[in-house]
Amino acid sequence: VASLNRAGRIDPEDLNYAEAIRALVEYGHESGVLDDVPELLAQAQAAHPDAATLREIAARDLELGGGSDDDVRAAFNDVLEIDPDNARAHSGLGRLATKAENHEEAFASYSRAASTSESETAASVDAARALLALGRASEAVERLVAVVGLAPFHAVASGLLADQRLADGNSDEKTLDYAMRAVRFGRTVDDLDRLAKVFTARGDSEQAGATTERANDLREAQK
Repeated sequence: VASLNRAGRIDPEDLNYAEAIRALVEYGHESGVLDDVPELLAQAQAAHPDAATLREIAARDLELGGGSDDDVRAAFNDVLEIDPDNARAHSGLGRLATKAENHEEAFASYSRAASTSESETAASVDAARALLALGRASEAVERLVAVVGLAPFHAVASGLLADQRLADGNSDEKTLDYAMRAVRFGRTVDDLDRLAKVFTARGDSEQAGATTERANDLREAQK
């Protein structure tokens, strides 16, 4: 996406490039190199002042840029005035509520985001996290199982299911399957640590040791 931008191939007046602009905003803040991304977004909004998609990207830009919670909340609510079913805006409000440790409000926002489309698996996982924070584990598990049913490759949902089953003292084949899916599709240190715990709980010290070694190697590589 950045290469496209440098080559001048993203037309800010064409709404079809909105997702490319979103990616530039996300990656720019992540890398700390925004270059002309703010100008590109401003040009797009000038061309389409009432486009909810662009307003949501601007709200996300404000959030990532360290805007005050009140300003970010107002920006996401502004999106919802135009598009009440904007999933990303509802998720934005969910993040603010999570940050404030208002898990009931977070759950409501993430649930609304997830209800806009069956494909909104990220919002469903966030809603499940809110449920776990509220102590409503069985409801969270139900949501997570539904996510994995729709997206068997979903590493976060699989990992959370493995965590919950381990917490319940369950290290059966299903727990192992969830933990292995998380490693296969997530490949993070936490995923490997979790899988090592599952192997340990199952009494498989050889696999537990090998997995712990993989986790430690990855930790070292990421330093």
